[in-house]
Amino acid sequence: MPAPHPIENLAINTLKLGTRRSPLALKQAQIVAAKLSQALKISCEIVGFETKGDLVLEKPLHTIGSKGLFTAELEQALLAGSIDLALHCLKDLPTEENRDLPLIALGLRESAHDLLVLSEGSLRSGHLKLADLPAGSRVGTSSLRRSAQLAHAYPALLAVNIRGNVGTRLAKLQDPAQDLSALILAEAGLSRLGLCDGSQCQLDLLEFTPAPGQGALALQASASLDPLLAARLAAVLEEPSEKICLLVERAFLAGTGGGCQTPLGAHALVSSTDQISLQVFLAGLSDGAVIQSEYVFERENAPDRAYELGSSLRSQIA
Repeated sequence: MPAPHPIENLAINTLKLGTRRSPLALKQAQIVAAKLSQALKISCEIVGFETKGDLVLEKPLHTIGSKGLFTAELEQALLAGSIDLALHCLKDLPTEENRDLPLIALGLRESAHDLLVLSEGSLRSGHLKLADLPAGSRVGTSSLRRSAQLAHAYPALLAVNIRGNVGTRLAKLQDPAQDLSALILAEAGLSRLGLCDGSQCQLDLLEFTPAPGQGALALQASASLDPLLAARLAAVLEEPSEKICLLVERAFLAGTGGGCQTPLGAHALVSSTDQISLQVFLAGLSDGAVIQSEYVFERENAPDRAYELGSSLRSQIA
């Protein structure tokens, strides 16, 4: 007897997959749509949205609010029923649970590293890493975390706010009027866009601990989505060891109460069958104090312990 069609009992032929309209977001949606189509024999219609974070580009992210800058419009579309699923970069999602809009899959993580992208002028001068750049060099980033990490590890360099999609920021890097020596971007985004090359420098996770969930994607749905379909979608996109690490990172973020307005990094790894290691970075906005350390938890209670750790460290940073 032939195996049943993966979703033949659900009477679904097409799913509408919502995403931001940036080239990177659309590329990520294409990757997910292809995986779902291949595994479940179903078509995905990609529906693009512009979010507040995409439209307000003249201000640093941390000055325009930290809740749902890149997700609210997609969540409204889910609630309205105009899309079936919403695809997000996990790091963009607030940690508060929404029973009406559960996250049904976390995964597909590319590299969590940050990447140093150097200007043509820097490359011509033989400046191949941050330590090579002259004092006063301007390094572009839209991240408060990266700015704090740069100030901590390379105080002679100057972080400059640069907003826009990946292509826009790369164009600004080569614009003489911007006077930039380098950019710091997520390696995952450049990799998915096919823009990684040998001139770029992968930054150390200890110096530039990434944002919680960096490089990973999240699939969100309405609570009314058929639970059998939700389970099958998760089975295609999730990997257990990767998921537990993402849950630990988000638990730490939730414990600190952090968001775009907090210079915070967290990166978890499965260090053994029963343990999770968590590298964290947390900086104070008023006094510049930094907490940078590694913690090890038993796997079975790692998210709870990470939340408790975040709550404890929050009180130590002004």
